[in-house]
This record gives sequence, structure tokens and C-alpha cells, in this order.
Amino acid sequence: MAKLAVIGDEMTALGMRLAGVRNSHVAGVKDAQDVYNKVKVEADIIAITHTLFESVKETDSEKINVRMPDIGGGGGDMIKDLVKRVVGFEVKS
Repeated sequence: MAKLAVIGDEMTALGMRLAGVRNSHVAGVKDAQDVYNKVKVEADIIAITHTLFESVKETDSEKINVRMPDIGGGGGDMIKDLVKRVVGFEVKS
């Protein structure tokens, strides 16, 4: 079974822990790469919040690295593009 890790701000990490994701880590722009390097050893899927994603310059190509929306952005358009890529067409409401 694949292991999930989340890297994000305090609120995101707390929310993910409350949702049952035990491997949730708090990071800032300056230490996001260090946290990523520690997490990649034990996780197969690494979800990084939108705000921190660009701060992680070196990712492991053998891991699934996912950018997830946060309060800083990456919401609507990112989700819309993801659905379009997976489903094959744009879904409008």
C-alpha cells in the first residue's frame, strides 16, 4: 500500500491530521526542501501545498509529487485542469 505524506502550513497539516493523515508535516518556504528530503524516505505520494510547491526545487522522480490547493491559491483553476486532464474534457457546472 502506498504511503501518503503532506507538507504544508500549520492549518493544512492540522486539518490533514484531523482527517486521518498521520504523516502531515509543517513547513515554511525556507525549510520546505529539508522537510521534503526527510519525508521522501518514507512516503510514496507527497502532497505539497500550492504555496510551498515552488520552494521544493529538487523532487524525487520515483515519488508521486502532488500540488494541493491552500489558502494561498491553486484552487479552482488547478482543480479544473486536473479534472480535464483525468476525464478528458472540461466539466462545467
